[in-house]
Amino acid sequence: MKERLVDFDRLKGLAILLVVVGHLVARQGPNADNIYSDIKLTIYSFHMPVFMFVCGFILAYTRKPIDSISDYAIYIRKKTYRLMPAYLLFAFVIFFGKLIFSQFMHVDNPVDGVSDMYRIFVDPINSYSSYLWFIYTLFIYYLIFPLLYRITKNRIYFLLPVGVILGYLELTKDVTTYFCISRVFEYFFVFTLGCCASDYYKKYDYMLDKLNIVFIIAFIVALIFIPKVEGSRYVIGLFAIPALHVFCRMEIFAGENLLAVLGDYTFPIYLMNTIFIGVAKGVILYFTEWTIISFLIMVPFLLVAGVYGPIFTQKYILSRTPLINQWVR
Repeated sequence: MKERLVDFDRLKGLAILLVVVGHLVARQGPNADNIYSDIKLTIYSFHMPVFMFVCGFILAYTRKPIDSISDYAIYIRKKTYRLMPAYLLFAFVIFFGKLIFSQFMHVDNPVDGVSDMYRIFVDPINSYSSYLWFIYTLFIYYLIFPLLYRITKNRIYFLLPVGVILGYLELTKDVTTYFCISRVFEYFFVFTLGCCASDYYKKYDYMLDKLNIVFIIAFIVALIFIPKVEGSRYVIGLFAIPALHVFCRMEIFAGENLLAVLGDYTFPIYLMNTIFIGVAKGVILYFTEWTIISFLIMVPFLLVAGVYGPIFTQKYILSRTPLINQWVR
């Protein structure tokens, strides 16, 4: 069994924390929300490429050779059971939650009726629970990458130019959002890059050690000087990946710490953070107006709700139900 890489746990933790911060406002920001809008725009310029890189690395790092159709069928069954029950469970929970709670409190991106539910199956990006696109896309990668490893004879780096082409098509062409095809195109390169980093981990590890300061400076320069326009995430994301990884390997994060804990709870936090943020926001907005002042006051509460709500639920509630615990953990 391969050694657990704690620095990747921390990188996962940092990535999911950035996701939660980005989810504090779903669609419509508060009045004069320039401060948060700038922060969110900056986070969205790199956080998902980092997240997808980590996922690609984990897939490659934990993968086992698939030598037959039977092996592939067993693999697909395991991955389906790992992701799809949780996906469907929270798709239904969020649907009925929004349908009920919208009757008496503020709800971001509300549902109009049962007819909205079909999108969660065919077009999650434009559904009432758009954040679930990530799990949908990740599942597609899990389906195809073992085959791609087989086709390339474990030389997955051959697919990096393909990723560049797919990213270009997603950026310049009207690629359909159905079945998350646009997201598959968008993040194919960084997901493949994560696989390459795992396959050649010693070289990647050596590069992080030798160029650590260079990566951090380059990322800061990219954040300052590269305009946050469509497509900038491809460039800024590439600078962010090694820089944030170097940051998570610093001595101050040695041993167990907040980022490592968040990394351990990445899946439940991703599944439930918008629910807890939405409920907390709805309760607060029942007593106040949606303004920049009230938003700044509620940010700490929303952040705590989005991070610790899922952890508490997973650790003390869902863990008592073995079946659901297997889906969500």
